Amino acid sequence: MRRRALLGALSATLMTVAGCVGGRADGCSFPDWEPSESDRADGVLGPTCPSESKTIECQEGFLDSNSYETAEPVSYPEPPQTFTDESLIEYVEAFERAYATHEIVCGYRESSSYVTNVYARIHRTEELDVYEERTAVFLLRSAGATAGIDRDAGSWDGGASPPSGVVYAIEDTGGDRVEFDTEQLQADEEEYRDPEEIDSDTIATRAPDPVESGEQVVRFE
Repeated sequence: MRRRALLGALSATLMTVAGCVGGRADGCSFPDWEPSESDRADGVLGPTCPSESKTIECQEGFLDSNSYETAEPVSYPEPPQTFTDESLIEYVEAFERAYATHEIVCGYRESSSYVTNVYARIHRTEELDVYEERTAVFLLRSAGATAGIDRDAGSWDGGASPPSGVVYAIEDTGGDRVEFDTEQLQADEEEYRDPEEIDSDTIATRAPDPVESGEQVVRFE
C-alpha cells in the first residue's frame, strides 16, 4: 500500500450565522429539532442532526429581541465511486468533517443548547500501512462549537477543542472509526513530539485499531 502524508491545514469548515452574542435570553421560541428521513444519509450510522438551519427568536430584556440561526452541520458525503486509496482518503476527510459537526450540534442539543457556529478542521492526513484488504487513514483534527444559545443562560461563546486523533478503516462494505488522545502517540522515554511531525510508522504502531476498538460508522450497499 502506498504511504502518503498530506500535511498542513488541508481543510477547514467554519460556519458563521446571523445573530448577536452575549445577551441573556428571557424568552426564546425554540424550533422542533427531530431530524427527518431526508436528513439521514444512506448507510451512515454516525450522529445525524437536521441539515437545515432553524431560527430561534429571543426576547432579551424589555425592549430588545434577537434572532439566531442554528448552525448547519456539514453534509455526509456520497459513498465513494471507486475504492482506490486516493478516493478513500478524500472520502474519509469529508466524512470526518461531517461526523464532527453533526456530533457537536447533536450533542449540545441533547443538553438543551443550540449551536449557532460550529468549527471543524483537519490538520493532517496520513495513510497507514496496517491492513491487507482495508485502507487505514489517520486524521489529526480539531472541532468545536464556537457560539450558541441555551434555554437558561442565553447566548454564549465557545471554542475548538485541542487536536485529537482519528483512525478510519475503510473497505468496499463500509468503514470503522476510532477517536483517541494524541498522547497515545508519545513514548514515555521520549520528549514531547508535535503530532503533526510524528512519522506514520509510529502512528500505525501506537494508534488504536478502529476495527477492534472502534465502531462501524458507515455501510456501503
